[in-house]
Amino acid sequence: MKSLTILPKSLGLLCLLIVILVVSGCAPNIERLQRQGNVLKLIQALEHEDYRIRKKAIKALGEIHDVDPFVAALEDERSRVRQIAAGELGELGDPRAVQPLLKALADEQDSKVIESITESLIELGIGEQDTELLADTLMELNDHDLDLVMGIVLDDVNSPETITPWTTALGESGDARSLEFLLSLLEHRDETVRQSAVKALAQIGEPAIEPLISVLSDKSSFCGKQSAVSALGEIGQPAIEPLLKALKDEDIDVQHYVAQALGEIADPQAVADLLTLALGGSPTGGMDDYVLRKSAAQALGAIGKPGLEPLVAALTHWDQKVRENALEALVNIGDPAVEMAVEPLIDATKTRIGKDACAYDLEEHVNLLIDLGQHISNSANIYAIENALIHALNDCGTQALASKYLNSGNKRLGSAARDWAEDNGYSVISFPSGGSDKSWGSP
Repeated sequence: MKSLTILPKSLGLLCLLIVILVVSGCAPNIERLQRQGNVLKLIQALEHEDYRIRKKAIKALGEIHDVDPFVAALEDERSRVRQIAAGELGELGDPRAVQPLLKALADEQDSKVIESITESLIELGIGEQDTELLADTLMELNDHDLDLVMGIVLDDVNSPETITPWTTALGESGDARSLEFLLSLLEHRDETVRQSAVKALAQIGEPAIEPLISVLSDKSSFCGKQSAVSALGEIGQPAIEPLLKALKDEDIDVQHYVAQALGEIADPQAVADLLTLALGGSPTGGMDDYVLRKSAAQALGAIGKPGLEPLVAALTHWDQKVRENALEALVNIGDPAVEMAVEPLIDATKTRIGKDACAYDLEEHVNLLIDLGQHISNSANIYAIENALIHALNDCGTQALASKYLNSGNKRLGSAARDWAEDNGYSVISFPSGGSDKSWGSP
């Protein structure tokens, strides 16, 4: 048998209201929270069981355009709150949020929050005025968190303007832990990014030397190797000893890039080893041999007088191949190196001229002088070379020498050769194939 209890009407309504409140879970008033700018409560509402409440909370958060409530939420004890607050700051696009985010990043220990902060910083961009703070922040991160941050930067960054502040900050920090990240940027498609990585690696200095030399010998692209050369050049004197060691690598390509780096540094300490390559090249010969000699020659040219003087001296070396390589090196360097070669080479040629006996290697020196004359622009030096060559032809002339002069591309030498031919009973039918009547030194 059921028993019934009759309550006063007012008490019944009160009980009904309690039941309704309990069932509804005391649903937050999203509109009021939005007006108050109560970011913490709105973020909390994102966890509400009612999807309609969650939807309203998301919309309300998106309509709050003041950074201050979100900045305050970065200090909340709940990681989920900090994560969402950091993301919202990125969505706001207000640069005032950058410094608070950087300060929060330095203290954060939760990986998801670190990811959210980093992504928002990428979205906002780091201004020049915040680079120093970014450098300090990155220095404070432990190894794991630094790898996490730089991995996100590498994955998310699409424009040079976005990534350059990060590389700049890494360079300013001098933190060797960032080497792997910076080395990976040496092959970036954008030159600005590559240059910023080069600068950062140069700022890190000695710890970057061996990894950079390794880039020269691995499967990196041409751009990557050239960027490594530039970085080593900017590091300068501390890189010389490791580079000289690498110059003895059996791989000609490695030697080529190392020679370039030594040229960038331009320290006389490298002259002896570079001179050996410039005059002898690689034992394997072939085109790589020439390319290597050219790289070494250009490095000697970059060093200046200490690098040029031994090349000029080698023009009178007893070995014909050394003489040819020395002139080739000076020609590859260009003015004023080739002009330095004029007087010694003329003197060497004159000593081989005699009425009674002409030196057996006179023709080789004549060939060097003709080659030199075709690569200089100074009119006085051209005139001096022409006189020396005409002297050689008149005193020690042969049909072979006259033919070379006719094919030299020099008017005075061509005229002297025709006069010599007439005086010695030869006929000049035509210029040899490929001949030219154009004077040296003309454009």
